[in-house]
Amino acid sequence: MKRTDLLIYLFVTLVLYSSCTGKRSSEKTTENIRTYYSLGKEVSASAQGALIQHLSKAIEEGGPAYAVQFCNLKAMEVIDSISMVNNCVVSRVTDLNRNPGNFISSEEDKNIWTYYTNEISEKAAADTVVETPGSIVYFKPIKIGMPTCLKCHGQPGVDIDQNTMLVIDSLYPKDLARNYKSGDLRGLWKIEFSKSVQ
Repeated sequence: MKRTDLLIYLFVTLVLYSSCTGKRSSEKTTENIRTYYSLGKEVSASAQGALIQHLSKAIEEGGPAYAVQFCNLKAMEVIDSISMVNNCVVSRVTDLNRNPGNFISSEEDKNIWTYYTNEISEKAAADTVVETPGSIVYFKPIKIGMPTCLKCHGQPGVDIDQNTMLVIDSLYPKDLARNYKSGDLRGLWKIEFSKSVQ
């Protein structure tokens, strides 16, 4: 799908979904989008900060291999607690997943992923809010921003040491989340707010 086609699709989808939600004025819809944009930004920053804090501590305690084990056992608990506190559903989506639960599966997520991975939009893409009949969804790019990230997501044998690779292969036999470089798009934060809580 070309970028222009995708942008038209997203715009038409937003307009159609907005019209299906009742007699809400365009000003009210714009206000809602702004509100959820701010909420999504706060929640994603909180989730990312919590994961970075826990992973940094795990790396200090036992190196990258230990951090992989932490992710396998505890990362979802951290994300779930952020979801509960903020009355939303926090997840991460990507086409090159480590955790099978993070693989892009819905058509809407595939369209958003296509937008973010489009060659033209990749550098300019910012956070995005999409309104659906039952929810408002905030997406934020997750990029490889620190050299530490490459110790688990970089090139095996170069960035990822042998011991860490053994742990990754053991815990995630279908792992695709490797061979990244600094600045690469790793995935998207996906923050779903139910319209019933408005």
